[in-house]
Amino acid sequence: MDLKNQSQSGETSLEEIENEGIKNVKISLQKLYTIWNDFGIDINQKSNRAKVVWVHVQNLIQDILKEETDFYKKVLKRVENYKIKIQELSTTLSVLPKEITAESLIEEDELLQQELDNLYQLKNKQIKAYQDLKNVELKYCHILNFPEHQLSSAKRELISIWESTEYTPETPFEREILSTGQNFSLSDETFQKIEKTINEAEIKKAELEEQKKTLMKKLTVLWERLQVEGEKTEFLKKHQACNASTIKSIQQEIERYEKIKKENIERFIISLQQELHQLWNKCHVAESIRQQFKYYFCSERTDEVLQTYEAEVEKWRNYYEDVEHIFKKINKRDELWSLMLDFEKKAADPNRFKNRKGNLLQEEKQRKKLQKDLPALETNIFKDIEAYEVAKQCPFLYDGEDYRIFVTNQWTERTNQKENYKQEKYKQHLFELGLNPGMSGKLSPSVAQNA
Repeated sequence: MDLKNQSQSGETSLEEIENEGIKNVKISLQKLYTIWNDFGIDINQKSNRAKVVWVHVQNLIQDILKEETDFYKKVLKRVENYKIKIQELSTTLSVLPKEITAESLIEEDELLQQELDNLYQLKNKQIKAYQDLKNVELKYCHILNFPEHQLSSAKRELISIWESTEYTPETPFEREILSTGQNFSLSDETFQKIEKTINEAEIKKAELEEQKKTLMKKLTVLWERLQVEGEKTEFLKKHQACNASTIKSIQQEIERYEKIKKENIERFIISLQQELHQLWNKCHVAESIRQQFKYYFCSERTDEVLQTYEAEVEKWRNYYEDVEHIFKKINKRDELWSLMLDFEKKAADPNRFKNRKGNLLQEEKQRKKLQKDLPALETNIFKDIEAYEVAKQCPFLYDGEDYRIFVTNQWTERTNQKENYKQEKYKQHLFELGLNPGMSGKLSPSVAQNA
């Protein structure tokens, strides 16, 4: 059977299973409707119960769909990881990566895993062969009283760093390393110089990577403000390496977009204003602090205004990066707080024991877990805030106030609300009994006369 016929057959089979499933569901629903009729349930109750049934069915399907989607994404990610590891191992072992052809994702996953296992086995064989040769070398080095020869690998490491960063050897010793073959001096002094040179090269490489990171951050901001898309993708594709040429290209790109920025200064300032307001909202900045910004109500469109807005945006962007982990926990705490209020509302509902079946037990488990998780999360947030304040030597403000005080006040207010609710409920109870709420225990005249 060819692939097309196989696909058509599979679709027919799925359609048959689907039709059979829908048929069984309809039969079960008809039985359910019959039971409701025998109960004497009115049409509104039937509708409500039917909705609950379909919610359960839809939730079940959604759960299955989520599980299958998560599994699909997991396999996709695993396939990509296999490809990356296969490429890395193939390069390390100096072999061409095997071309994998598969008709399905599952098959591709299996074939890639097999190929990766094969490469690992090959690597282990080569490591063993290398170790065997190394042992022979060490044996003869010991007999001849010679030091172990390691210079070639050190040279390769150094030259690799130079090539990746486009560094040009400057000192006589660096040029000697680059030009000399295998017959190189094996003195202790040479090894020390090589080690020092490698360390210096690694430091320069790290500095180059940090410089690229800083420049790309600046260029990315320019791209976002000017809404650049096509050119951005092409530029990133061509400048993935971290070398002198890449740094120069990024600097030139920044200069070009800086010029475009000045030509579009009004558009740029408007973009900065929008970003600043978004940052203020994300950082829960109080209105009083916002109004301290000197250009808050300014309508000018000058280079000075532009630079001031850029500095303000950069300040709050850096602040958000420092405290983002705190805000995430605060958002989680807000969710738990809302969930707690929802549980309390359900607990106060006089109809909570009707038609709930196993839900009450589940809610009780969730409520107990919430009683444990919410205080623990609050304690964790307070510790993070304290750590930030110690490190930065400045207070952490949430909508202009200490977040710890905000939480304390929120609990106090909630306690007072619950107490007021109890008092109101008690007064209502006395009123229903005919008692004067202000004269507890004494019957009102009308009730006493009737008594």
